[in-house]
Amino acid sequence: MIRIILIITLSLLCLGCGATGAKTTATTAHTETIDDKAEKILSSMKLSEKIGQMVMMGVHGEDITDDSRFLLQQYHIGGVIFFDRNMKNPAQVKKFIANLKAAGDKKAPMLFALDEEGGLVARMKDGLTAPPPAGDIGKTGDPSVSYSAMKKTADEMKAIGFNVNFAPVADLALNKNRSFSTDGKTVALFTNETIRAINDGGLIGTLKHFPGLGGATVDTHKGTAVVNKTKAELLANDLLPYINANHDYNYFIMVGHGTYPALDELPAGFSKAIVTDLLRGELKYDGVVVTDDLNMGAITMFNEEERAVRAINAGVDIILSCHDYKMTEKMYLAILDAAEKGEITENRINQSVKRILKAKIRLEK
Repeated sequence: MIRIILIITLSLLCLGCGATGAKTTATTAHTETIDDKAEKILSSMKLSEKIGQMVMMGVHGEDITDDSRFLLQQYHIGGVIFFDRNMKNPAQVKKFIANLKAAGDKKAPMLFALDEEGGLVARMKDGLTAPPPAGDIGKTGDPSVSYSAMKKTADEMKAIGFNVNFAPVADLALNKNRSFSTDGKTVALFTNETIRAINDGGLIGTLKHFPGLGGATVDTHKGTAVVNKTKAELLANDLLPYINANHDYNYFIMVGHGTYPALDELPAGFSKAIVTDLLRGELKYDGVVVTDDLNMGAITMFNEEERAVRAINAGVDIILSCHDYKMTEKMYLAILDAAEKGEITENRINQSVKRILKAKIRLEK
């Protein structure tokens, strides 16, 4: 009898041990992080696919064409920027985005971007509620005004299919009412709230145009814009919106085409001293850096291929080619050729693509 009781007791103890072990195993199961997910996608990509992630192109027409389909499928282009030429009404744009997405690469989500700052820079005015001009919002002295206005815009953009807004402008006192203020601390308060609104609407925001075009006297669309400020002056004011940015937010930084003699002789988007040493090194930003359009008048000293390669070697993650299919193709092929020759290392490519993938994965939350 004692022997039977002992056997039953031992059996119950073993069952208890098994249950505890199962519970421990379940508790310690590995949860896949954003970093893990990005690494998994990255490791599945060929070099040609990785480089496609680093290109965002403009398209023509109000629906997918043979040309845009070819670029998406042949070169795995990772993002598309829209302009008024592409947009008639929300329903048409939603269908256009769906068709581009269907034709695009399936390993990673595509980015669909719009410049929707409000004021002067507002797209599809009959189909989107644009925020008021930044200058008018800044005069209220209340950053929550910017949040409320941009949240409505972001919600509408998300419903159509966009997931990136190339806004807000972080420059100081830029002409045409595109800036919140002449004071860097004030601009930072407003840009942080604007990025938060864009994120809460389900999109990636963008601070632009690093390291600040507030002191420029020439529009970079038209010619060379020189900003004659010392590094100390930039750090004390123009760079405060970037220094004080909340790194927990999902945002890009768009580097402008201004030239800053105190930092480098090259335009900012081609300058390793500005993109890698200053932005990534000193300011500790490890998110996605995107160029302004690489077809602007400020950078015509280099041909299309040189612009693309110089931008990537400077530390940029995504090049922006807004208006010309041939130019987009040339730039993609130039980066691929430079990578195959070792002029751009694959490690350098991997750094950029991983940042891009992480930003895309965060959109899925």
